[in-house]
Amino acid sequence: MLRTALTVALSLLPLATHAQTVGQGRVNDEFDRPALLGAGWVASTGPGCSIATSSAAAHRGDGGLAVIDTNGAMGSGQHAFVEVSGLGASPTYRVRLWTRRLTPATQENVHVAVLNTSLNTYFFEATYGGSTVLAGHDRSDAYSFAQDSASYSDGGWHLLEGVVTGLDSTSGARELYFDGQRLLRQTGIDFSGATLDQVKVGKSVSINERFQGEVDVDDVRVDPNPQASTVVLSSDAGPLSTADCARVTVGLVDSETSSPAPAPYDVDVVVQGTQDATLYPVPDCQGTASRVWTIAKGATAVTGSVRFDDRGTAQVTARHVDFLSGSPALFSVQRPGGGGGGSASAGGGSVGGGGQGTRPFEVACGCGSAPTFGVLAAAVALVRRRRR
Repeated sequence: MLRTALTVALSLLPLATHAQTVGQGRVNDEFDRPALLGAGWVASTGPGCSIATSSAAAHRGDGGLAVIDTNGAMGSGQHAFVEVSGLGASPTYRVRLWTRRLTPATQENVHVAVLNTSLNTYFFEATYGGSTVLAGHDRSDAYSFAQDSASYSDGGWHLLEGVVTGLDSTSGARELYFDGQRLLRQTGIDFSGATLDQVKVGKSVSINERFQGEVDVDDVRVDPNPQASTVVLSSDAGPLSTADCARVTVGLVDSETSSPAPAPYDVDVVVQGTQDATLYPVPDCQGTASRVWTIAKGATAVTGSVRFDDRGTAQVTARHVDFLSGSPALFSVQRPGGGGGGSASAGGGSVGGGGQGTRPFEVACGCGSAPTFGVLAAAVALVRRRRR
């Protein structure tokens, strides 16, 4: 089994006074500060390795965490990480972060997430590079792993999520998600006597691999509860005419069960529509039109409305750079009195509805999935034919 290089190790010790946090037992850091130290993190680097906040490493906002390794040597001295402490005991913890590999000199795997326990063992390790691996130790320090051929080494940003359950019990489990899809899972792990002890971000260990290159990390969150990963849309509108107002709900769901998940901050979602759509951040098509709808911190959804000025197959999409994008909401629009048309569709059918397989593999980076653009192209072509 490849025991790798680069780490985002998540630990639990007294939380840094200036680290961005959202309550006891939680970490939320966007790495937007120009100075990393003094914000509650303690840094450690080995020969040929560096770690710092950088605007070039940002997934969103003003900064991200750039971890650079120019040293291909193996061993525990080859590291570059920052550490923060202060989370409480919980039987379950989740970690989510955005990550990308840049210009790797080798295809060696990289530790991107490692959870260290009070027993001083890594009980959750997520690595990617030539393949993707979920691994860790149990109470007796026995090591096991699960592996998938997916590499995620395309130079783009990917959402990585880890879940550890059953801490301080004999029925522990660990799961690994990439881009909202569960990739690997291990169950029946003895975690008795173990609690989460440290959160490290960066390359915390290099055992028997020779990774060289850069890995960027941003928007790191640690929380006992499921965290929002995907923006979804829903509408109960039936066939519409161009005079009708249709309600549309934009919500956040988690990756584990597609259940509604609270916004970690005020999330300004960009909403767009076809067929000359006019969008409103309120449910009744009144007031000032806007393509920015806000899901308030702690809320799971916001309901707005749309009116289409042209007939055909219309759609509404929603995106935010910190979250994946679900399927568009589809509508059949006729001229007033025209009749016909089908029901609206919105991906999973409701906020939190639908399975993981209903989501396109789309990272919310301003790019779209093939299914989304296929529907859009079909709608535009239909309008053009009818106008001729």
